[in-house]
Amino acid sequence: MMNVLVLTNMYPSREYPYYGIFVKNINKIINECGYTIETECVVKANSKFQKTLAYIRYFLVSIVKINFKKYAFVYIHYPAFSAIPLLFLMRRNVKLIVNIHGNDLVPETLKDVFFRKFTDLAVKKANNVVLPSEYFKHIFMERYPSFEKNKIFISPSGGVDKKIFYPTPNSIDKNHLKLSRKYKYIGFASRIEKGKGWDLYLDMVEHLVHKLPNYRFVLVGSGSEEAALEAQLHSRKLEKYVIKFGYLDQCELSEIFRLLDVFCFPSLRKSESLGLVGLEAMACGAIVVSSSGTGPESYITDGETGFIISPLTTESLAKKVFEISQISETEKTKIRSSAYKKVKCYSTEVVKKNFASFLSQI
Repeated sequence: MMNVLVLTNMYPSREYPYYGIFVKNINKIINECGYTIETECVVKANSKFQKTLAYIRYFLVSIVKINFKKYAFVYIHYPAFSAIPLLFLMRRNVKLIVNIHGNDLVPETLKDVFFRKFTDLAVKKANNVVLPSEYFKHIFMERYPSFEKNKIFISPSGGVDKKIFYPTPNSIDKNHLKLSRKYKYIGFASRIEKGKGWDLYLDMVEHLVHKLPNYRFVLVGSGSEEAALEAQLHSRKLEKYVIKFGYLDQCELSEIFRLLDVFCFPSLRKSESLGLVGLEAMACGAIVVSSSGTGPESYITDGETGFIISPLTTESLAKKVFEISQISETEKTKIRSSAYKKVKCYSTEVVKKNFASFLSQI
């Protein structure tokens, strides 16, 4: 087997097993394509001191490896941070694949604007660039119009594992997940961060909670704005209507998706390059509602495989979700069937096959 070096500042750990899980999934695909992988990574830390130490180690080890060890290629995720060692690259003819995921291309903060120069550096040195969607390819070409299009590979962040995410009825542990089949459910799952849409989701809940008495609302996620979310749940007296979970493993998440009538994906981030969670929800039979100008627009055809809202506001989201709740089960089944057919193009099997073809040409 040929050796590959993977550099990333996001990767799962024992404490945070789903942080950067898609990077681990891509590693698995590369490994199954016949490569042995060495991963230099930074995992999620609980303190700034731990984070600083982790980055120092990452930079030093990565610089040594890219200069003194031989690899079939070096694969870099999130180059805005992970590509900094390239400043010290002395060797020539190092094959470099750069995988851009989101705010490493589309900045959301002043810090992102500063570090994007390392994405620029990585793209300049890259033999190939991997992007999660056609939507993000358009943004990429706006910034790098001279980059050769035949060196761009579209791959949906590891794809959807159909062994986990599937629509078949399941034996959910209702007591564990606090979900009862006497209700229908409208869900949300994301990091609880600015721009991810959790606040729009709660606004929508407040609009619909009395209009849809046979529905309950499920919210899955954790993040830096979790305290603000909890405060809003309490101040709006929504606790009895919203069932909240923190991080769930993929099997538990898939069980929730199978019970959802509607999955809300109201992210306002232009850096939402794909939105794999939307595809996973579709694979389980949930009808997905998202916004225009983000990654889900790559795979949702409005009115056929889900619904796209433009512009996305509390009112437009609440109106669309209410409309979906009122359509017939026959129509819902038709949308779910079309969505499932679409998801097949994003399955891990298809992604692996396409990835193997891509790597064979490098």
